[in-house]
Amino acid sequence: MLLFRLRGRLLAVDMVNFGLFLGGFIINRRGGYENPTTIYVVFVFASVGIGCAVILPFVSGFYIAAILLWIVLFFGGAMMPGLTGIMMVSVPPYLRAFGNSNG
Repeated sequence: MLLFRLRGRLLAVDMVNFGLFLGGFIINRRGGYENPTTIYVVFVFASVGIGCAVILPFVSGFYIAAILLWIVLFFGGAMMPGLTGIMMVSVPPYLRAFGNSNG
């Protein structure tokens, strides 16, 4: 959650949920989780998130660290719709309930 002030009001932005919605929208526009190129979109999301996570321990400024953490949480959430869909497609239809509970 990122807290900031807008016109005197303290606001919170939950980047994980925003990443979930935007990631699901992007993957849906690219053809859904059954499209073979979905794994590349998820790979780009993961690469950006990991890149910011690697830089994060070496940053000494509070605001830069908060923004990097914000980006890590956003792209971590953006990966989830695609990863969940890919996992469900890889499991046979009669085992999908079990695969979803074990994921």
